[in-house]
Amino acid sequence: MIELNDLYHKEVLSANAKLIGVVDDVALDLTNWKVPAIGIKINKGNELFLNKKKKFVGLQVAMVKVEAIRSIKDMVTLNVEMENMGGTVLEDFKAQNTLEDQIGKRVLDKSGREIGTVSSFQIDNENNWSVPMFMVTVEKTVVPEIGIKKKLGQKPIIKLRTSDIKNNADVMLLALDVAGIKDFLEKKPVSRVN
Repeated sequence: MIELNDLYHKEVLSANAKLIGVVDDVALDLTNWKVPAIGIKINKGNELFLNKKKKFVGLQVAMVKVEAIRSIKDMVTLNVEMENMGGTVLEDFKAQNTLEDQIGKRVLDKSGREIGTVSSFQIDNENNWSVPMFMVTVEKTVVPEIGIKKKLGQKPIIKLRTSDIKNNADVMLLALDVAGIKDFLEKKPVSRVN
């Protein structure tokens, strides 16, 4: 698993060791909570390999299928050579949703009580690129009710399941109330509270 914040701005390397660019975007299928593609901000001179025209100002971004990714360590390594990258690019793909669009979104429990804001996501890049968990920076008024300890100088962050999101539009509405969140966190507090 990789955290969204750890994926952004990683360099992308082709199978034949050529630097393509950096991760600039992560598309999101909100219905299934899966990542279908990543956006690569293409280094100047590599545009044609990814079926893109050179820009006069700025850099082009190409959406590349996640199936083209071999591994993610210090860099994102692809399983395709630079000269064959054209087949992995999703032409004219405009992600309706990205994980970045979800960051900062308010999270409410099922009664409409504000829990906090979305701070990041965990992506299971080894299991079908699912997005099973998301992190919430918790409002200070809710901290005692959900039974987490606040660390000095840090805002508490909890991990919740994306499967517990009932609706996601202008805000994320959970299918859990505050007691349900507390119950979920108490089951494995080490892995779900930072």
